[in-house]
Amino acid sequence: MAVPQLSVDVAIAGAGVAGSVAALIAARAGRSVALIHARPRRRNRGETVPPEFRPLLEELGLWPEFLRSAPRECWSNHSCWGSAHPRERHYICHPYGCAWHLCLPAFEAELRAAATQQRVRLIDGHVTRAENRTEHAALHVETSDHAIRVDAAVVIDATGRSARVARGLGATRLNIDQTTSFAATCEPAGNAGVTDTLVEATDIGWWYSAPATDGLSVMLVTDTEVVDLGANGLGEQWVALLHRAPNTSARARAAADPAIAVAAAGPSRLHPVAGPNWLAVGDAAATYDPLSSSGILHGVSSAAAGARAADALLAQHFSAITDYTHHETELFDDHLRQRSARYRSEQRWPASAFWTRRGIPAAGRQ
Repeated sequence: MAVPQLSVDVAIAGAGVAGSVAALIAARAGRSVALIHARPRRRNRGETVPPEFRPLLEELGLWPEFLRSAPRECWSNHSCWGSAHPRERHYICHPYGCAWHLCLPAFEAELRAAATQQRVRLIDGHVTRAENRTEHAALHVETSDHAIRVDAAVVIDATGRSARVARGLGATRLNIDQTTSFAATCEPAGNAGVTDTLVEATDIGWWYSAPATDGLSVMLVTDTEVVDLGANGLGEQWVALLHRAPNTSARARAAADPAIAVAAAGPSRLHPVAGPNWLAVGDAAATYDPLSSSGILHGVSSAAAGARAADALLAQHFSAITDYTHHETELFDDHLRQRSARYRSEQRWPASAFWTRRGIPAAGRQ
């Protein structure tokens, strides 16, 4: 039996924030769009976006979708960085107002609903193979009951750090280091019911905690060798390390052996970030250190830029791909410079491998 085929101007693999935003913008430009949604199982881990998120969404006309996802205001954050004593940053005088705690699955659902209202074809399935053709690219998609081939003049990879589609088309992933996050949900303790976030540096890495819909999200960011991933009792190891972060442990009531979600968290970028008939957006294009709190912000901004580049490419403005690549590269290099400066500002543990590794200037990395 022949595999059904669908031909569109733009096919987007991945229907998270970046993929859905790209689909919306491409559809608004009058392009036919297919958005392939693999329905990942995602927990809300207390994601927070900075105040700059609001003007970006307002510019894109997506602020109502954000508000419908029921985000919560965050008017301050605390940081134990360079000192054991928390320092507060308050947003009351920020020109864009407060930061926001968001439920990422809810926001993604709002964006997908908005995309379908723009006649985006939503396909529930996952890409099994990508291939370049003479004048287009093809995505082979498996759904729950059949296979389909989606032919597109431009393919956008929004599959996250895995960049499955772009790597299938010949791109490679460049990882800056092996930074890893170990996250758990705890019960709030003390006055942790307020909406602030906390970042606390310790000798083996740093901790982040923020309110989530199901409690307090607590995450350790460190190197892989700090935690024995192959041993039993990963949760017990995590709790023992939590006690070395007094400010974080004072606001988090952890179970004796909590479930730990482990994920790569270091900066990385795709090389190249685009090709003759494809490009990557969001985490597929580049991942940023979670310390910057700019992952979701970058996801939206790169999706908008990528969708516009795709529209320009369809209009035979071929320099759009080069311009997009240069823009993404410059943003990532600037992030590495800022990251190194931020890590070098923590001088309390000069013998710690975690801190000395991240104090190397970005230009000196190999």
